[in-house]
Amino acid sequence: MSTQLETSYCTHCKSKLHGKFCSECGQPRTLKRIDKKHILNEIGNLINFKQGFLYTVKALIISPGPTVQQFILKDRRKLVKPIPFVIFCILMHTVIVNLIDIEWNTQLINDISSINHTQGFFSKSASKILILLTEHLNLLILGSGFFMTLVLKKLFKRYDYNFYELLTFTYYVLGITILINIVLFIVSWIFQQPYIEHISTLIEVSYIGWAVAQFFNSRKELNYLKGIISFILGISLTFISIILFIIIYAITFR
Repeated sequence: MSTQLETSYCTHCKSKLHGKFCSECGQPRTLKRIDKKHILNEIGNLINFKQGFLYTVKALIISPGPTVQQFILKDRRKLVKPIPFVIFCILMHTVIVNLIDIEWNTQLINDISSINHTQGFFSKSASKILILLTEHLNLLILGSGFFMTLVLKKLFKRYDYNFYELLTFTYYVLGITILINIVLFIVSWIFQQPYIEHISTLIEVSYIGWAVAQFFNSRKELNYLKGIISFILGISLTFISIILFIIIYAITFR
């Protein structure tokens, strides 16, 4: 069997080929078969520092503002796309948290479960929602990213970025905050010092303020504060939305 598949028409846009690449979309004339070398190259692209996941992490840690500006305005080839990036970070966090026993998390879930046996406001269905959110706290990131973007759009309305471009920036930055949380969580577990993990909140908020200032204009000190405010308001609005949902849900299905 031949190790290559050849065609006189582009497999992507169906245009007629006159050279090694399609003149319309750039698709190569010869499509190589997927083999061991191809798989190893894909793995290498994921973990190398020239493109892929590790490159994205490195670039966003060193220079988040210019990195995302470059992605939005000039070159989108090297970085992992924002949605897959933040989802991958969330999955990493979920796996690590579930591998390492978290005493406080277990206790919190037990406390919420005990609501079922009281005559309080929450119904059993509402407490189940709280348990789900407690077990998967990083799912809140997806919601808070939306609200944080709304706040950024309002605070920096004179800048010519649309909502989706700002959402791209927000999810890249929030992905890094998840990784910061993972690292400090592991350090906290290794040294059995819970307070180390709590430091992550301060570092994450500081990083977001710095990233926002870099993205818009780092020479304006007020932009650092606006970045922190956007994060706090984003989280707050997410929790308010969840509380309202629980209230409506509890009343409707009581």
